[in-house]
Amino acid sequence: IWRRFQEPDRPVILLLGGTAGSGKTSLALEVGHRLGIHRVLSTDAIRQIMRIMLSPELVPAIHASSYDANRALGRGEDAVIEGFLAQASIVSVGVRAMLDRAVAENSSQILDGVSIVPGLIDLAAYAENAHVIFLVVATLDERSFRARFESRARTSHRPGHRYLEHFDAILKIQDHFLELADRHDIPIVDNDSIDVSVLSIIKHVTETLRKTGRFDVQ
Repeated sequence: IWRRFQEPDRPVILLLGGTAGSGKTSLALEVGHRLGIHRVLSTDAIRQIMRIMLSPELVPAIHASSYDANRALGRGEDAVIEGFLAQASIVSVGVRAMLDRAVAENSSQILDGVSIVPGLIDLAAYAENAHVIFLVVATLDERSFRARFESRARTSHRPGHRYLEHFDAILKIQDHFLELADRHDIPIVDNDSIDVSVLSIIKHVTETLRKTGRFDVQ
């Protein structure tokens, strides 16, 4: 099925949403490598560009991490989801721009990020021009999730300690992702093993394309 899709009439756009630390970017890069999709992007890059263009005074929500955007907005600990959604709503403008560009160039791409939230982007608007496949990435075992941050804090230059400090907020955001995924019928990838998750994503992509009826294997 995928071999038949190497010269598509419509691009394949794979969206991987999920909270900080769920492994979205690692999965996106590996899936892109295996499928030969060279355009792999993260909403972190979109947010960084917006930070340069828009001052903290004008748009405070994007000048913070997803799990503490509520503080940038001057709101309490109980407003974690409100701050997260405020940031995601702004960054989703850039996400739509990337989707529009992929359609215009007929170029398949993978886009991952915490700002790819079920319900924020009207996927139906792209139904005629692209195969948009949306998955939510999560780590459902809390101990495994925490252990990933602990390992990152010890071995990586990335701010694993900050994730640990805000672990409760990250869990709240993940729970909200799962609730929205159920509400909008978005499949969930439980990223406990990267190899298993990569194969699961590739299988979902090929099965979704097969069900279009345009790539049936004889």
